[in-house]
Amino acid sequence: MKKTLLVLFLVALVYPGLSQSVPSSAKEKKHTTKSARFKKTPEKDVKAQKMPEIWEAGAMIIKNSKQADSMLVSMFNGKTTSWYPYSKEIPSYYGQSTLIHELELWFFYGNNYTPQEKNVASYDEEGRIIRLETHLHENNNWKPYFATETAYDHWGEETFYAFYMYDDHAGEWEIVYGFRANDTFNDNGVLVQRVWEYHMSGDWYPDYMEEYILNEQDVIVEIIEYYYDGWDKDWQPEFRMVLELCENNMWQSGYAYEWHWFYEEWVPQIKYLDFQWFDFDRMLFSYLLTMVNPDAFDDDWDDWKNHDDIDWTNYLRFHMEYAEGGLMTLMHLELWYDSDGEYDFDWHPVMKIEIAYDHHLNVVFETFSTHNGFEWEIMFGFKLDMEYHNDGSVKSFVYSETWDDWDWKGKFIPVLRYDYHYGEDTTDIPLVEQPGSVLKVFPNPAINYLRLELPATFGYADIDIIGTDGRVLFQTQKANFSDGQPVILDVSGLKNGVYIVRVQHAAQQYATRFIKR
Repeated sequence: MKKTLLVLFLVALVYPGLSQSVPSSAKEKKHTTKSARFKKTPEKDVKAQKMPEIWEAGAMIIKNSKQADSMLVSMFNGKTTSWYPYSKEIPSYYGQSTLIHELELWFFYGNNYTPQEKNVASYDEEGRIIRLETHLHENNNWKPYFATETAYDHWGEETFYAFYMYDDHAGEWEIVYGFRANDTFNDNGVLVQRVWEYHMSGDWYPDYMEEYILNEQDVIVEIIEYYYDGWDKDWQPEFRMVLELCENNMWQSGYAYEWHWFYEEWVPQIKYLDFQWFDFDRMLFSYLLTMVNPDAFDDDWDDWKNHDDIDWTNYLRFHMEYAEGGLMTLMHLELWYDSDGEYDFDWHPVMKIEIAYDHHLNVVFETFSTHNGFEWEIMFGFKLDMEYHNDGSVKSFVYSETWDDWDWKGKFIPVLRYDYHYGEDTTDIPLVEQPGSVLKVFPNPAINYLRLELPATFGYADIDIIGTDGRVLFQTQKANFSDGQPVILDVSGLKNGVYIVRVQHAAQQYATRFIKR
């Protein structure tokens, strides 16, 4: 969900030429703040479990009301429009809760399942995963490989993230990259400063700082952002927001500025008008109108003006809707522009996000769409077609995706199907068998090349490499396995991560995961 301050910063960053420096992806990830954290006694948000982390954590991220014994996973084959066995997930739980502690992933080879991967999770008091370790099955043992760790403040904001790799020689986890926040509070326990640091080459370095100016009631009236100048070893101003409050001590309007490094003064750029709130304590607004100062983006600008002298122009308009508990269901953005070149300016739809939830608060539908001037086009999205038992527990779901692609446009393509099994409801496929895999993949992890080996009787086959988002990243047809020699794939162009390699010939099909370093 887009947090309110992120939306306000986005207003300032979207306009062409506004930012004098390009923010890093790490910096963008940090700015997910919302004003709920600035209250001394905030009401806790109702948390919804989001997707599509299904590719990384499997059924571990699906909220359920009952402990399942196992989940059979099938993958959709678009060529044959049929489902084929992919994996089996075997959970163990924290006591009598439905929080999964360990989840073993057994992948389907031939007619059996073979253990390959295990995820181990830790949770906070609100049921959020704060540490997720991935172990690989080697020589009949589970070997730790990589892990992620997250921490949140009292208001649900991510204040720490780290990615670790396991060092076999040292016998310990080593951080590869990450970011963290160092907070300062006033005497009333309200946040007044947050310094962001990033991890690189074994150490932490300052990156960004946010300062919050409060009134006597500890409500924010000004926000100043700084970036760290590594050359001068000093903080430099970059962005500033000044908020005006209504009689109820809530934000009503305000201004956004950017620091002009040459003139050394704050340039007014964005004007916020007509805040309407669903819940101010958690910074959930339902409407916001913004205007822009066109003079601020003139290269020849050298004449600072008072706010009243600026020829403010309509810019962006936000509409937000929420479900009970404050879960966002709609963000709708309109832009003020001339659509036909006739100087006939008006509000036009440009972007929207739509989200739906089930009774467990799983996100079962989410799309990001843009408007092309005639109709809405989904750029990307996913959905879960859920099926439940009479007691409300999950029976099965189909995970589907859509992308801004000529073949996919407007269509949700099924990717994975999960079938849950409880108690006596077992499958006729053996649970614990470890035969030699028909498809052999090595080395795993791979760095530059991946070798695939199949019996010579397999002949020629098509090979796909699939990313964790379900998209086919590499394809080759009629790879020759008939001479008994391994087929070698160049994977040097892939980003580090986990991938699926799928080999298909006629009715025969095999798939397994591999890791790219």
